[in-house]
Amino acid sequence: MNDDNLPEQPDSWFKINTLNFILIATGILSNLMLIKMVALRKLFDNYCRVGMGIISISVIFYLASYGIATIICVVTGSILKNSYCIEYYTTANIMDFVYCFSAAVFFTSHVAFSIERIISINYPEFHNSKKFRNYFCFGIIFIFVFSVIMACFHKSGNVKLDRIYGLTTQVLVLSNIPLILLAKVFSRKMYRADVSTYDLTRKHQLFNSYEITRSFVFAMIVDLIIQCFVFVLQYMFLVGHYFFDSEQVPEMDAIVQIFWNLNHTIFPWSVILFHRGLRINLKKAFCSKSQVNTSGMTSFDGQRIVPNPTQNECFEQMKAAWTQEKF
Repeated sequence: MNDDNLPEQPDSWFKINTLNFILIATGILSNLMLIKMVALRKLFDNYCRVGMGIISISVIFYLASYGIATIICVVTGSILKNSYCIEYYTTANIMDFVYCFSAAVFFTSHVAFSIERIISINYPEFHNSKKFRNYFCFGIIFIFVFSVIMACFHKSGNVKLDRIYGLTTQVLVLSNIPLILLAKVFSRKMYRADVSTYDLTRKHQLFNSYEITRSFVFAMIVDLIIQCFVFVLQYMFLVGHYFFDSEQVPEMDAIVQIFWNLNHTIFPWSVILFHRGLRINLKKAFCSKSQVNTSGMTSFDGQRIVPNPTQNECFEQMKAAWTQEKF
């Protein structure tokens, strides 16, 4: 490859590149933390764990592929990732495809996760059925196939197909907000219903669903703010050539990537910190465990309370409900 084709970069871009690598590292660690606290624990139902696992793994591939492609460009004489080294080196080209593919998986799986949450809240029997499991598996296959097609559109070099890719990602982001808000409203409304309407098992299921959708709403709001900000930056660059000249695409992409990487670092912690159970578990992991008095219940003056038969029935029902497998 002729080095004369590479865009010249001032020394200041080393700082931008370094910042991107720092955010890549923190983003990968943050999503590994989310996998550990959600996907690998039985605090949530299996579908929720799989969904969050796919989202986090897609982000890890997204960040890693961008980092590898950038490293290839750096060792070939350019500070920033650019089309010259992507087209010339096969490994960089493959990493760029993985980058586009994992981005499509991330956006599509967000929408699929929101739909799954709505079904789990409003149609629990169908959600627990074998038929839904088949639909769920088909949905995963569809996400991967759809993402491959979108990545091919972006890599095709066709302007119209590339615009379809960009427009599709924006539509997926915007459509997911009302879906996850609906899931939050449904779960909260049903959870606040009278005890006679739902048994304790169902109430506990709705509480779990409300907590995860509530934390996901806050994470999606942060995600949407960053998405809209990046969209404005890209629009200003493409239409008015703000910030850089029209030929300085690698420079603009590097700036935009900072916000993408920042978003993928913030998102996992938004889910964790806004979820009550995850927040408590995280606090326990970093704080020393306090000794718990197991002698039984006591009153305010320290006297031991002996539960009567009615209380025993209530406690047994609560224990049975809260130790069952999650929906």
